[in-house]
Amino acid sequence: MRSSGRGAKAVSTATVVLAALSVHACGNSGDRSQSRASPNVVVVMTDDQDARSIRFMPYVSRRLAARGTTFQESFATTPMCCPSRATFLTGQYSHNHGVLGNRPPDGGYPALDGSDTLAVWLHDGGYRTGHIGRYLNNYAAPQHGGDPTEVPPGWDEWRVPVEDTEFQMYANTLNENGELKRYGNRPRDYQTDLVARKAVRFARRSSRGERPFFLSVATLAPHDEGILEDIGVPRNPRPAPRHLGRFSDLPLPRPPSFNERAIGDKPGSIRDDPRLRAAEIEALARLYRSRLESLLAVDEMVAELVRALRRSHELRDTLFIFSSDNGYLLGEHRLHGKEAPYEEAVRVPLVIRGPGFPAGVTRSQPVGNVDLAPTILDVAEVRPPHELDGTSLVPVARDPSAGSARTVLLEMLTGNEFTAVRTQRLVYAERKHGAVELYDLRHDPNQLHNVADDRRYSRVRERLAELLRALDDCTGAACRPGAG
Repeated sequence: MRSSGRGAKAVSTATVVLAALSVHACGNSGDRSQSRASPNVVVVMTDDQDARSIRFMPYVSRRLAARGTTFQESFATTPMCCPSRATFLTGQYSHNHGVLGNRPPDGGYPALDGSDTLAVWLHDGGYRTGHIGRYLNNYAAPQHGGDPTEVPPGWDEWRVPVEDTEFQMYANTLNENGELKRYGNRPRDYQTDLVARKAVRFARRSSRGERPFFLSVATLAPHDEGILEDIGVPRNPRPAPRHLGRFSDLPLPRPPSFNERAIGDKPGSIRDDPRLRAAEIEALARLYRSRLESLLAVDEMVAELVRALRRSHELRDTLFIFSSDNGYLLGEHRLHGKEAPYEEAVRVPLVIRGPGFPAGVTRSQPVGNVDLAPTILDVAEVRPPHELDGTSLVPVARDPSAGSARTVLLEMLTGNEFTAVRTQRLVYAERKHGAVELYDLRHDPNQLHNVADDRRYSRVRERLAELLRALDDCTGAACRPGAG
């Protein structure tokens, strides 16, 4: 297990509480060679998709959710692409897996120990594994000594964009099992559709095999492609041609936190930001419509995968997970992007269908993407080589009261640094330069009023600060307060 080296904390009262928590998480049925009786696993992960936008994906929000469990309090524990994806692959918080940002030396693909991931554990447990679509930032980046034909450990099938083409919807170069293949600008080369075809083929081929399979699918959508306006492109990211203009008249949401007027209670870095001007708001509106239109092809891909699994008689025995690596701010608190302890940046969609997950139910317990690997291993009955930081979501899905006292750690350890704890009601955050934020989401769901200096919350602040001290260097069971 990799550690950030920030030093162990003295054992506190909160730490003692943590040590007594449930350790159901880690697939505790022992190692065994998998047979076809073991469930398949399919994970579809979007890029920068906030939880609210799932309602514009008709298949995922209705039909997939109707056959699965929706987790409405699901969080990306680090709201940044690469650390979040590393958390999915390791079941560890960022301070343990060591991927702190998107770029080396303390982030990006080179910072991950590729020999110690979910793919390796499942492969060693008898699974056929495949990853299709985006992987980690700076994978195969030549400026960091990357090899564009490299296939990381644990993957039987590998079809991943390289050479900086991952951030464009057309003209991708894919590493396909060690060989580079270039695609053009035809409608059929649209990245989401390209990924969808290859994912469906993997599922069909694997369904005919003797081993269960693990398929990880990652889309660029709804992440933007960079600067496209200069070449007259009306959408960024570009949607599939069949979806262009679908949301042309949709207004940009303006919750109470949008372009927030009174921000004297926020950290200085935010207080210094001027209010958004009309041109900036219009640009956000175009981005909002582009993002939603790009998600329609993802929605269709999910439907195609489910149909392929049904036709091959594998759907009943497949754990199907839909989520995103982090959320996204579109003008809330005058911000645009992620890397903040605000709901729009950390809350992500999560729908799980399959063995152990009841159909058509919604759960409100706090959960994190640190729980995805433990959940998959639990259902697959594969034990990892060491204890993970997250917990299996099977008990949470079955019992709406299980884990309701859970505390999830949120951390940004580079860039806009902060550490925070999120409970079912409260979020407490400490910023790099000492600023503190505390929001009571029951009374203030839009995080308009920082009550860190409110005397009525002084004991709450002390308790959450102590809990944060216990969590920000935690490992294993100590990372799961209230999960039992």
